Amino acid sequence: MKFQNLLKELKLSPIARQELDEVMALPEVEAILARDEKEKLAERAALIKQYEGVPGRHAKHIDEVTKAAEKAARRQDDAEREVIAARKAYNDARMAVYGADYARDSELTNLKNQLLEGADTRLAEFFRHLDYARGLVMQSWRITSFQQQSWMTGERRTIVETNQAEIDSARTAIDEAMNDCEAMQLQAISAADVAERLTAWFHKLCPLVEQFKVQIPSLDENGRVVLENPRKGLREHLQDMGLEPTQTPLERKHNELRSELRAMARHGR
Repeated sequence: MKFQNLLKELKLSPIARQELDEVMALPEVEAILARDEKEKLAERAALIKQYEGVPGRHAKHIDEVTKAAEKAARRQDDAEREVIAARKAYNDARMAVYGADYARDSELTNLKNQLLEGADTRLAEFFRHLDYARGLVMQSWRITSFQQQSWMTGERRTIVETNQAEIDSARTAIDEAMNDCEAMQLQAISAADVAERLTAWFHKLCPLVEQFKVQIPSLDENGRVVLENPRKGLREHLQDMGLEPTQTPLERKHNELRSELRAMARHGR
């Protein structure tokens, strides 16, 4: 077929074409062409045989990998079902924990409320007075400064001091007393023991808060919680402490520090 197409493309003259046909008609040429066609047919037959044998040659391997894929798919399905079951079990367990925690907390709250309702009422009253005193102590921050001269060099410097350590000490002790009041409300403790412990706290706290002019509750001769004097508000308390009541503690601290820094700058410190 390719040879015929080649002849068409060459566009030979009639004479050249006749000569070529005569050559092609020679027995030797026809034998060569026949041999060539036979070889091509043999090649095609070999390809056809190879083509037809492909499915058989691959069948075993395809069967093996197909079975492996099916097995893997079954394992995946089993794993997915197991994951779903595990998630459900986990969620059920979480809900069980939540339910157990809720039941415990509900029971604790119920019993605690009963204990609080039956507790000595002086404990809650004493606690409230301490809480108020604690707030006044925390508002009583002050800063002081003074000039100090070195005896060796004669150099003067400004020393700045605050009462923060005293505030922290008083606050810590009041916190301990308040915690003890809360603890006693959940204990089986006699009225006499309550009175003894509250009185002990009164004697322990008074020296710590004396400088802050804060009242600590005590017990009168009838065992009732009392204050020696009427309770003062924050403004009156700050005035008694010599502090500016119109400023918040943070504003007061800022202004006092700023004044001290200005004084140090003027003295070249």
